[in-house]
Amino acid sequence: MTAPPLPLFARFFAMTDAKPKFRTVPAVAEMLSCSERHIYRLIVDGQLAAIKIGANGREYRISDQSLTDFISKNKVNPEDFFDPDIEEKKAPVATKQTAKSRWMARTSTKY
Repeated sequence: MTAPPLPLFARFFAMTDAKPKFRTVPAVAEMLSCSERHIYRLIVDGQLAAIKIGANGREYRISDQSLTDFISKNKVNPEDFFDPDIEEKKAPVATKQTAKSRWMARTSTKY
């Protein structure tokens, strides 16, 4: 008697000997030091790939590969922001204006 054939995904992982690791949204938020809401926004915007699981599809899991791809796409080159040859431009200082209401105009008049 032969064993039943393995499903496609099981055959793939049997050949590669690499099982994907999936992380929850709170775990990814903790790893990236940001809020869970931000992770959900990244998923909805398509910047971070995730899968839906559960009966209602309300739970998300993010693979390590997806997280690695996201991090590599969003790496910052420090030279782009901290070039010592370029002087820092100072933001203009806004002048402070006091708002006056009609009530202030009424009370400021002398009787």
